[in-house]
Amino acid sequence: LSVEPRDMQASVVLFEHGLTREALRGVRFVPATRLSQPDRTVAAWLYGRCGDTYRAAVLSRRLAQAPRDELEDPVIIELAYPRPYAADVLDAAARYAVPVELVYAVMREESNFNPLAVSPRYARGLMQMISPTAVRLAREAAMPFRARNLFRPEVSIELGVRYLAQLMTLFHGRLEAVAAAYHAGERNVGQWLARYPELPPDELIEAIPFLSTRQYVQKVLSSYGVYRILYGTAAEQAIGIAHAPRAEPVPTLVVDGR
Repeated sequence: LSVEPRDMQASVVLFEHGLTREALRGVRFVPATRLSQPDRTVAAWLYGRCGDTYRAAVLSRRLAQAPRDELEDPVIIELAYPRPYAADVLDAAARYAVPVELVYAVMREESNFNPLAVSPRYARGLMQMISPTAVRLAREAAMPFRARNLFRPEVSIELGVRYLAQLMTLFHGRLEAVAAAYHAGERNVGQWLARYPELPPDELIEAIPFLSTRQYVQKVLSSYGVYRILYGTAAEQAIGIAHAPRAEPVPTLVVDGR
């Protein structure tokens, strides 16, 4: 049993008349499993326009998994690869010299843009920081720290980008090593690099002994590449491993001050 098109149409009309809460209430009333593909796109668009980046990304993620030569809808692509919290991301990325696209790629794979996400290992927030790492980073930055503050986007972004910067320095800008270390720890990655010092990035990824880390690195680098293609200055830069951050601002795609 699928949703009648008028159900989504009603929410669109409410949104167009400025009734954001009512529009969200209408779309949330309908189970996602009952949405046809066109209606799923409409629902994702509504969530995105109303500032709910997390639900927009969840709904559009499957739609964006179509083969690239079949995926031509820019609305779906931008919903699946959004750039929320742009002011905080841009500021932290510039101060720590971390590629903006890498920050968003990690955020996408870690929390799917859910600021309240909690993993089975009790990693928290947008950048999924665990308390021991977050405490160390906060101390280095002279920031007051409480675990619940990791649910605040600006705190999670600040600490997550700071950690990415440290990993970029430690592994000389090798993004495959940075992503692997973010997931599995610096010690493991150091051991793998010592064991396979001559392997190029793609072969090193295949040599990662942890399946979950190997898949994570592949997803992060894939998302990084898509972000570079969508928002970068040159599409061919998306396939490079080393990358210097750009200075131009990144406009946000969400509303309501997010």
